[in-house]
Amino acid sequence: MLLNKNKMTEIVINYNFSNLSKLIGKSKKARQLVDEAEKLFLRYGLEKVSVEEICQAAKVSKMTFYRYFQNKIHLFLFIINRIMDQAEKKYYQIMGQEVSYQEKARQIVQMKIKISQDFSYQMLQDYLNSPHPEIRNFIHQKTQNFFHLFLQDLQKAQKRGEIRENIKPEFILFILNRLADFVADEDLLQLYSSPKELTEEWINFFFFGILCPNPVNSSRDQLKSKAPEASPNPRLSQPKNKTSLGRNRKQINLPKQ
Repeated sequence: MLLNKNKMTEIVINYNFSNLSKLIGKSKKARQLVDEAEKLFLRYGLEKVSVEEICQAAKVSKMTFYRYFQNKIHLFLFIINRIMDQAEKKYYQIMGQEVSYQEKARQIVQMKIKISQDFSYQMLQDYLNSPHPEIRNFIHQKTQNFFHLFLQDLQKAQKRGEIRENIKPEFILFILNRLADFVADEDLLQLYSSPKELTEEWINFFFFGILCPNPVNSSRDQLKSKAPEASPNPRLSQPKNKTSLGRNRKQINLPKQ
């Protein structure tokens, strides 16, 4: 019996992934099923992969599949939820470190890049163009929860003076959210030897901009170094007393008249 779209959406949103994760963790076949499905989804996307192909790759029966998952959308969302939960745990680990906020932010940027890389182009297209609203709603909800958490930490850091006060935390969040666009840009990637090099460039630009450290002082120092040496004052070069002047005159042989 087919479920209507509204009913299907309600079921997907109410999935209890926490309990399901515990069940899958106890079964080698279930773990193998999830791992193989993730590989197929990353390579081909959701729409081009069937339940039969997943079971064949994992070497399990359909009965095993439906013991844990209602359909491939259920499995697809379980995998996305697993990736995002791992990112959230990593985020808490980063924020719990006894390091500067700048170092925490640097690690968060790197984590954001890794998440973007975990979601392949095909999976991203499935999210953006999916005919299943439950997929878009689920990912949007998970993403917004994470961004809200990060925004609160940005605001706290700003109150502590670790972020300059004349910048909106929402703007920082917006820029970070566009990070995946930079990393995935093929024209931009061609300028660098590897995605890692581009990532480091982006991180440095994000934190330090394009100006040299302490630009005002640096420009003054450059002016000082380029300034010509002052010519000696003629008055200062004159003898200080008449005695020395007389001695100088005696040394000069003037012509006789």
